[in-house]
Amino acid sequence: MTANRPLGQQEDVSPSALVVEDNALVAETIADGLTAIGYATVETAGSVSAALYAVDKENIELAVIETDVRGDSTEPVLNALDAKDVAHVVASSNGCNPLPGHAPYLQKPFGLNQLKSAVDQARHLASIRSWNRLH
Repeated sequence: MTANRPLGQQEDVSPSALVVEDNALVAETIADGLTAIGYATVETAGSVSAALYAVDKENIELAVIETDVRGDSTEPVLNALDAKDVAHVVASSNGCNPLPGHAPYLQKPFGLNQLKSAVDQARHLASIRSWNRLH
């Protein structure tokens, strides 16, 4: 969220993202894509507990999340992100969204344009959730 500041005073906070993925190469590829579309800081989490810790302790604006990590459902992470109105994208190679209700969904493998489109949609949905909670 950007606060109103006097002219010349810029907030030095870059957009940050979280990638929840247990395959290090896939996590790095997604992180590179997020960096390419403007996220200055991208953290990765290879377990549900690490992801929940990051959601609780870090200032995350977006998350890209595999549907299960090391055999554990990431639904608790998605619920934590929903509670904080953090934009998120569900990614999986399962062929269909195994966690309906959490959108948008990306079928792996995906390209940079698909990632950017899903991120834009996720940010829009998060702003609507936030607006609805406030009004």
